[in-house]
This record gives sequence, structure tokens and C-alpha cells, in this order.
Amino acid sequence: MKTNKKLLKRISNKICGKLILIAISLSIAGCVTTNNINKKDKATIRMSSFSFFAGPSIGGIIDNTETDAVSGATKIKYNVGLHSEINIKRYFIETGLDYITYDQICTYMDTIYEFDGTRNFSFQQLRLPLTCNFHFFKNANNKPLLILKLGLSVGYIFSIKIIDNGTLPNYIMETWDFGPGLGLSIHPITISNKFELGLYYDLYRGRRVYRDYYNIEMGNLSFMKFGLGLRFNN
Repeated sequence: MKTNKKLLKRISNKICGKLILIAISLSIAGCVTTNNINKKDKATIRMSSFSFFAGPSIGGIIDNTETDAVSGATKIKYNVGLHSEINIKRYFIETGLDYITYDQICTYMDTIYEFDGTRNFSFQQLRLPLTCNFHFFKNANNKPLLILKLGLSVGYIFSIKIIDNGTLPNYIMETWDFGPGLGLSIHPITISNKFELGLYYDLYRGRRVYRDYYNIEMGNLSFMKFGLGLRFNN
């Protein structure tokens, strides 16, 4: 059983590594200067836009709702991100870097196993999204007003602060997670020929990052983030 868990962990780490390499490769490809791209390449691979995102977020560890012994509550935090969209033969691929913070408290109350107390989670995460974007409608600059995003996201928890109060079960906290994501952005305000202001809304649910006595099958990481987006059109 331990061998299988170690094997699954190795496989998940390899998947995370490959997704990160793909995201970085696409970012580098989009930043290639026009002096190094011939006319044929310009028609097939080119940078479409850069976007800066900032706003509130809410999410964290999904606890086991099938038992009354533990309950969780999350607080509103914040997120920022810098993305680039690349046009590859009319397929729009977006990647970049997101920074997200989490704040959550889990309350344990089990008289049978004598668990009674709270566990406070506070952690920060860097994420690499990789999505395929679908454009809808056009504005005065012939740029999309509405963008639907479907893809994957890889996250790395680089800062964790957990405070226990009371008698609580032991736990294991992972640092990597990955999973599917869904996003939507609109840019109705045109500032100039190059800049547009809009809104974004993203949903994500990934693999299990937290495990304790009650959270064996659960403990997945999920979040919802939204806010303002500033897009620079190439």
C-alpha cells in the first residue's frame, strides 16, 4: 500500500513538472522578438495580449461534510496575476503566473475520539495556469469582449502557517496540486488602442493537499477568484 502511494506521488510530481515546463515554454515562445521570427512564423505564432489581474479570492481545503465532527470556514483573501495569451494558428493559449492567499479555520468536536479544538490554516500559493481561450464578440479595436477559458492549473504552496488549539488529529499537508479550471473575462471598457479594462471570474478544484483522520478521501484544494483585469493588446 505504501509503495502504491509513493508511486502515485511520483507520478503526480512528474505531471506537475511537465505542466510547468509546458507553461514556461509557451511563455518563452510568446516573448520571442519579431527580429527572430520570419514572416511565415508571424502568421502562425504570435503574442496576442498581456493581462494583469487583481482582486479578492475565497477558497481553501474542502473538508469532509459527511461527519458532524469537523466543520470549516474560509475568509476572503486576495489574488494577483500576470498572464499572456498566444495565438497559435488561430488557437488562443493563455498561461502566466498567479499569486493566491488562503485563510481558513477548521473546527473539530468529537466526544468519542476526544478531539476538541480548532486548526487555523494560512498559506500562500503560486500557480501556473494553462488554458485554451474561446473568443466571443468584438469591440472597437476588433478584440474580444468576452473570453471563455478552459484548462488546467498547477499550484505550489510555498508558505504555510498552521496553528492548532486544543486536542486535534495528526495531519499531512502537501505542497503541490493540479486540476481543471474554468474562467471567464470581459473587457467592455476601452482606455486606448492598446489598453482595455474589464472583469474576470475563475473557478478551480484540484487534488487532495490535506489529510487527517476525517479527511481521507477529501481534503482537495479549491478556490474562486474574481476582480479587475487590465489587458494590453499587442
